[in-house]
Amino acid sequence: MTNEQRANWIRRGIILFVALVVVLGVWFFPEKKVEKKAATADAAKHLVEVLHFHQPGLAESETLADTLNKVGKKYGEQVLITRIDIAKDPARAKAEKVTQAPKVVMMAGEIRACKFQGLWTQAQIERKLDEILHGLKRMGKDWRPDVKGMQTAAEAPAPAPPLKAASPLQPGKPNFPPPPAPTKTFPPAGAATPQKPAQPAK
Repeated sequence: MTNEQRANWIRRGIILFVALVVVLGVWFFPEKKVEKKAATADAAKHLVEVLHFHQPGLAESETLADTLNKVGKKYGEQVLITRIDIAKDPARAKAEKVTQAPKVVMMAGEIRACKFQGLWTQAQIERKLDEILHGLKRMGKDWRPDVKGMQTAAEAPAPAPPLKAASPLQPGKPNFPPPPAPTKTFPPAGAATPQKPAQPAK
């Protein structure tokens, strides 16, 4: 085999490899995008999403998983339970600062309404969910926790009235202040009243 033939075979191999990479990319990547969109749309149907950062085989995490399954069945479409394996999705676990399982983050839209580490009872979880759902119904989708010192529009103090503008100068007339009114002076109490001098006799 000559050098030219060897170069042709190498060129063909490179072309086939590039074509294979393109085909595999087109085959796999659209499927991942569709799955991500479907998961986002599914979460949007629910008022609260409960993220359970799970470690399979860990007794405490398995117990919490069973509890959350019961909670999800009870609340139906209001609450979505999402279980995340911290070993398979370490990036998401790191984003939520998960150091060990089990950890739960309750999301109300984009708000982290509650998070806890360890094992909670079903009653504790349901009490917190009821609090979050009540806040969402009372305040709407833009619900936020109360902030100290914040006032609503109805409670805010009324604005101060605008200052009265000074009258403009009139042309041809001096704009002097009016003179003070004359005042009468009286002698102090007990002082003798001055007498008029007597007129000489004519």
